[in-house]
Amino acid sequence: MCLFAFAIWKKMKTLTRMFSRIHLWLLPVIIITLRFPQSVLSCPHPCACYVNTEVHCTFRSLATVPTRIPKHVERINLGFNSIQSIPENSFVGLSKLEMLLIHSNDVQNIPNGAFRDLNSLQVFKMSYNKLKVITSHTFHGLSSLTRLHIDHNKIDSIHPNAFNGLTALRLLHLEGNLLHQLHPNTFCTFSFLDYFRQSTLKHLYLSDNMLQTLPASMIQTMPLLENLYLHGNPWACDCQLKWLLEWDEQSNGAVMTSSTRIQRFEVLDNGTLHIQNLQLQDRGQYMCTAQNKHGIDKMTVTLAVIANQPKMLSSRYRDILIYLGDTITLDCNATGIPTPHISWILPDRRIVRTVSTAESHIMLLPNGSLSIKEVTFPDRGSYKCVASNVAGADSLTVKLQVSPLPPIIQQEKVENISLPQSHSIFIHCSAKGAPPPTIRWVLSDGTQVRPSQFANGNIFVFPNGTLYIRNSSPRDIGKYECIAANVVGAARRIVHLDVKKYPLNAKITASSPQKTDVSYGGTLRLECSAAGDPWPRIMWRLPSKRLVDSFFSFDSRIKTFANGTLIIYSVTEKDAGDYLCMARNKLGDDYMVLKVNVMMKAAKIQFKNDIDHKVTYGGDLKVDCVATGVPNPEISWSLPDGSMINNVMQSDDSGTRTRRYVVFNNGTLYFNEVGMKEQGDYTCYAVNQVGQDEMRVSVKILPEKPAIKNKTYSIINVPYGDVITVSCEAKGEPVPKITWLSPSSKPIPASSDKYLIYQDGTLLIQKAQRSDSGNYTCLAQNNGGEDKKVVQIQVNVLPPKINGYSDKILTVKQSAMKDTRLLIDCKAEGIPTPRVMWAFPEGVILPAPYYGNRITVHRNGTLDIKVLRKTDSVQLVCIARNEGGEAKLVAQLTVNEPAVKPQFTSENEIVVVSEGHVAKLNCSAVGIPEPHLIWILPNGTEINSGSHLHRLFHKQDGTLHIGSVAMADGGTYRCRALNIAGSADRLVILQIGQKPQMSSNYNNLVSIINGETLQLHCTTQGEPRPHISWTLPNGIVIDRPQVKGRISLLQNGTLIIKDTSVYDRGSYQCKATTQYGSSTMNVPVIVIAYPPRITTSPAPVIYARPGSSIQLNCMSIGIPKAEITWELPDKSQLTAGAQSRLYGNKFLHPQGTLVIQHSSKRDAGYYKCTAKNILGSDTKSTYIHVY
Repeated sequence: MCLFAFAIWKKMKTLTRMFSRIHLWLLPVIIITLRFPQSVLSCPHPCACYVNTEVHCTFRSLATVPTRIPKHVERINLGFNSIQSIPENSFVGLSKLEMLLIHSNDVQNIPNGAFRDLNSLQVFKMSYNKLKVITSHTFHGLSSLTRLHIDHNKIDSIHPNAFNGLTALRLLHLEGNLLHQLHPNTFCTFSFLDYFRQSTLKHLYLSDNMLQTLPASMIQTMPLLENLYLHGNPWACDCQLKWLLEWDEQSNGAVMTSSTRIQRFEVLDNGTLHIQNLQLQDRGQYMCTAQNKHGIDKMTVTLAVIANQPKMLSSRYRDILIYLGDTITLDCNATGIPTPHISWILPDRRIVRTVSTAESHIMLLPNGSLSIKEVTFPDRGSYKCVASNVAGADSLTVKLQVSPLPPIIQQEKVENISLPQSHSIFIHCSAKGAPPPTIRWVLSDGTQVRPSQFANGNIFVFPNGTLYIRNSSPRDIGKYECIAANVVGAARRIVHLDVKKYPLNAKITASSPQKTDVSYGGTLRLECSAAGDPWPRIMWRLPSKRLVDSFFSFDSRIKTFANGTLIIYSVTEKDAGDYLCMARNKLGDDYMVLKVNVMMKAAKIQFKNDIDHKVTYGGDLKVDCVATGVPNPEISWSLPDGSMINNVMQSDDSGTRTRRYVVFNNGTLYFNEVGMKEQGDYTCYAVNQVGQDEMRVSVKILPEKPAIKNKTYSIINVPYGDVITVSCEAKGEPVPKITWLSPSSKPIPASSDKYLIYQDGTLLIQKAQRSDSGNYTCLAQNNGGEDKKVVQIQVNVLPPKINGYSDKILTVKQSAMKDTRLLIDCKAEGIPTPRVMWAFPEGVILPAPYYGNRITVHRNGTLDIKVLRKTDSVQLVCIARNEGGEAKLVAQLTVNEPAVKPQFTSENEIVVVSEGHVAKLNCSAVGIPEPHLIWILPNGTEINSGSHLHRLFHKQDGTLHIGSVAMADGGTYRCRALNIAGSADRLVILQIGQKPQMSSNYNNLVSIINGETLQLHCTTQGEPRPHISWTLPNGIVIDRPQVKGRISLLQNGTLIIKDTSVYDRGSYQCKATTQYGSSTMNVPVIVIAYPPRITTSPAPVIYARPGSSIQLNCMSIGIPKAEITWELPDKSQLTAGAQSRLYGNKFLHPQGTLVIQHSSKRDAGYYKCTAKNILGSDTKSTYIHVY
C-alpha cells in the first residue's frame, strides 16, 4: 500500500510541474486503466513454435531465412537446412533475440549490418557452412554476444577489426577453417582512440586450420585467455614460436594427484591417468610430474581425439522414378568418426531415427537405408538423409517420383505353336505394370478364363497367368488371346495353336541312356516315351522276366507312370540286368533294351583296433563301431555271455539282464550303470551281402567305494507325535551296509518298537518325542571304504497358549452379579495338546473335564459356575501344560450385588465455543456396575473411552475434548452410559461462535475530488449482529451511529464525510466486533486536489482612452476552487463572491473578471489578480495606461 501511495504522489507531482508551464482553458480529470494484452505470435511457415518466444525450423529444407518472424522471439533455430544466403533485412527489429542457430547450411557470405538490431543476442552459431570472408562489419551490432561459433567453414580471411565492439565475447570457435595467418589485433574486442587494444576472450579454438605461425603480440592483447586450442595445424616449429612455449609454461591447468578421481578422469595408484568415455574436448596436452625430496621429473603427453565430420559417400541429390506398387530401398552411406547416426526426414516432415524392429510400410534398416514397401502416390516427395556425430553432420536428398506403368507382357506378342496330339503344353503370359495388372485368357471359342479357373475339362490358368492344356486334341486348335490390364491400360498376346497327328504305328521317341549305374539302396529312374495313333501303351520287362505297366505292379517299390517312366525305389542287387521297354498299339510294337548295373561294396569297420576300456563301477560305457559298405552293413554286438544284440534286439528276453544295452543306428554300443557282470570281451560284427568284418573290445570294471546320494547336511522339522522318515540311499561295489547312529553316537537297531531301518537304508522313527531331536548319522560301508551323511531332526513342540495369548501368566478381572451363572473361557492351544485344570483356593484342583453340582469344567477348559455367591469372590487359576511348558490364566472374580441402571449427575446442556478454540464436553454417570461411557457424534460416529478420532479425544473421565473447533463441529452430541442393568443418554448441544465476516468492495484505493461527499460502506455478516466502529486517518474512533459535524456513521455501518478536503486522505479502518472475535477492513482514500493556476489573464500593459470600459479577465483552475482577489493601484483589495459586486465604477464578476467603467486617469496603475486555495496561490499583474 505504501508503494502504491508513493506512485500516486509522484504522478501528482508531475502534473503539478506540467500545469506550471501550460495554460489550459479546461482540465478534465481522467482516470485511465492500462492493460497490456497478451501478445499473440504467428509462427512463420513452415517452422514450429512450441512456446511463443522460440522458433524452430530445423530439417525443413529451407533455402532462405523465413519471413515474418515475430518481434518478441528470443530463440531461433535454423540448423540443418539448405540456406545459401541471408538477406540484409532478415533479422530487422528482433531486439529481444538471445540465441540464433544457423549451423549446417550452405551460407557463403553475410551482408554487412545484417545483425545490426540484435543487441540482445548472446549465442550465435554459424558452424558447418561455407563462409569465406569475415569483414569489419559482419558482426556489427552484437554488443551482448558471449559465444560465437563459426567453425568448420571455409574462412581464409578475417579483418583485423572483425570482432571490435563485441565486448561481451568470451568464447570463439574458429576450428576447421582455411586460415593461413592472423593479424595481431584480430581478436581485440575493444579499443581506445585506436591506441589501446584489448580482448575479452577466455576460450579460443584455432585447431584444424592452415596456420604455420602466430604473432607473439596477439597473446599480449588477451589477458583473460584461459584455453587456446591449436592442434591440427601445420606449424613451422622455429624460433618464432618460442614465445608460445613460454606462455604455455605459465598457463595453469587442473592438477590431479594419484588415487584421485574427478568426473571421467582418474589417476591410478601407479600414476596412470585413466580417462573414461573419451570426448572431443579431452584432446590436448597432459603433463605428468614425478617429485620427491631428491628432485622432480616431468613428461608431456599430447592426446589427439580423432573425430571426423560425417561425409556422404554418394551424390547429395538424386532423382528416382519408381512405378506404383514396387518396393524401393533408398541408400544412405556415410563415413565419419565416431560412426554417424543416420536419420531420415520424410516428405510429411516426420523423422525416422530408430531401426525398425517390425515389418511396416516404411522401415529404417540397420545399414541406414530406408525401405518403402508397395510404394503409393502419397509416398512421393523429397526424402532427406542426415548423418550426424559429435563432429558435425552431412545430408543428402532423394526426390522420389511415383509413376503408374501400363501393362507390359514379357513374352512375344504373336506366337505360333505346334505340338503332337495328346501332348500337354504350358503357354506362358507374364506381365508387369503399376499397379500390378490382372490377366485373363480368351479361348478359341470365346470363353474367358481367369487365373485359378478350369475350362473345357483340360484347360487351366495358373495364378501367374500361364495357360495349361492337358492331352491336346484337334478340338484345341485355334487362337488363344492373353489380356493383361490395369487402370492405366491393357496389353495383348495372341497364340495360334496347331495340334498335329503322328504316324499311326507305335514308335519309341525318347529313352534313358543304354547303360545306367545306380547305387545300392538308391532310386532307379528309366525314361521311355512313345507316340502313335492310337496312343501306344508302354510296358516294361524286368530282369526277373516279369512285366509291369502303369496298371499293374507286383512290388510296391516299382512304379510305372502313364508317360512310360519306370521308377524303382531302394534298389538291391536283384534289380541289376536288362530292362525291356515295349510300346504297343493295334498297328504294331516297338522295343528298346536298357542295361542297369547295381554298384555294391563289402562291409568294412573303420578305425579297427583292439581296444581296452576301463569303466568305473556304475558308470556308463560307450563304444563306437563305424562301418562302411554298399549296401549299408548291419551292425551287431556279441556280449561277454555270448548273446547277440543289434539295433532291433536290444537284449535277451530271458529276464536275467535288464534292457540297459542300446545299439544305435550308427553301430555305437551304449549301456549305463555297469556292474561286474558286464566285464569281458565285446565283439562288433558288420555284415552286408558282399562281405563282413569284426572288431573286439575288452571291458574291465573298476570297483567303487560307497557313495551316499544327496548327503548334504539337512534339517528336518517334524511335528510332535508324527512319524519321521529319513532316506539314506548309497551305491557301491560291493553293495554297502547301512548303519544309523543316534544323536548320542550309539548304533540304532535295525528293528524295534521305536526304530525301523529298511533295506534301502531309510530310517523310520515312530511317535516323535522331544527327546528324539538331534543329529543322526548314516554310515555306508563296504570293502572299498565308507561314506557318511548327517541329518538334524527337530521335533516341533509349541508351548501352551491360553485364549490365544502367548504370555505365560495372563491376569483378567471378572465381575458378575449374585445368583447368576458365570462362564470363564480357558481355551488352551499347543503341540502336543495341553492338559487343562482349574486351581481353587485351599488347594482344590479340578481337571478338564469335571462335572459337579454347581461347578463344571468343560472339555474345552471353560469353567462353568452356577448360582454365584458372594463367597465366590476369589482368585481362580487355569493351568495348561504340555512338553513345551506351562501357561496360566489368573481370573480375579468379583461377585456384585444386583445391578443399578446408569444415571447422569447433570442434565442436558448447551455449550457455546468460539471458532478455533478448544471445546470440552463433560459427561459423568453412576451405576452398578460402573457404567461404560460412549460419545455419539452428530453424524452417528461412536467414540469409546480412551479413543482418538482426528481432533476428538474421549478421555477416561468421560470428557470429550475437541481441539480447534470449526463450524462443521456444531450439532447435538449424545453421551451414552451402559452397564448390564441398562443405558441412559445425555444431550449436549455444541454451538460454534464465529467472528464476523466482512465483504470488501474496495479492491483498489478510493479517489474523490476535494469538496465531494465520501461514503465508505462496511458490510458484515454474523450472529449476533456485530458492532461496527470506524478509525479515521487522524486516529479518531467512531464507535456508534452518530452525526458529528461533517462525519456521520449510519446504523448499517456506512461512514459519510461531507465536504472532503486533502486533510481527509489516508487509510480508514472498519472494525466489526462480536463476543467471538473481530474483523477489520482497511480502505485507502485519496482526495484529488492541486494548487490554483491562472489560465486566463489580461495583457501585461493595457492602453485605454478616458471614458472607455476596461475588462480584466482573471480565470483559474484548482481543487479546491480558488478564491479570486484583485489588488488595485491604491493597494485596496476586491474579493470575488457568489454574487456580482459593484465598487464605485468597478464591477467584479463571481468568476473573477474585473470591469472598470468610464475609466479616467485616476484608474491608471498596476492591477494584480491573485487565485488562492489551501494548497497555494498564483498571481498575474497588468498595468493600465489611460491617455
